Amino acid sequence: AGQLLDSVIFFSIAFLGTLPKNILIEIMIVGFSVKFLAGLISTPLLYLSYKFKTNKEILEQEAEAILFGIGDGVIMTDRTGKIILVNKAFTEMLGWESREVVGRMMTNLVERQDEEGKIISYEERILTRVLSGGKVSTSMTNHSYFIRRDGTKFPVSIIVTPVKIDQKVMWAIEVFRDVTK
Repeated sequence: AGQLLDSVIFFSIAFLGTLPKNILIEIMIVGFSVKFLAGLISTPLLYLSYKFKTNKEILEQEAEAILFGIGDGVIMTDRTGKIILVNKAFTEMLGWESREVVGRMMTNLVERQDEEGKIISYEERILTRVLSGGKVSTSMTNHSYFIRRDGTKFPVSIIVTPVKIDQKVMWAIEVFRDVTK
């Protein structure tokens, strides 16, 4: 509003000549008042929005640093099994870039085999069972293998944890470790 009044004054003087003194003073007082009030109101709001934004950015940076610093592969999926995010260890161990996997089904992307080389079906995958709300127990004596993008395989230890809101599974976090001896 203050800039509008400044523009009115400028164009009035530039194109119409000088304004009468009483109108010029009145416009200047109104313009100053509007600018002062706008500044008085907006300064604390700008400060608060900056403060909140900064805290949010700090939390995001910390979360990202933690996630990408973990040495185990981490995959977060939505309730249907579509990948939401992966960490750096995932990309290094499996050969996929994050941008290539986000939005794709984890169980279709990363093949899993048992000790005998048999593909573990979608229904048998721990991730599938966790997302469907079922109870899952695993045996540490049975090894399974993830198949990398290049077709090579490596033995993994897997933990899948459901993330629930109001007792409903909303996401799952799968953490895997290369247990090559």
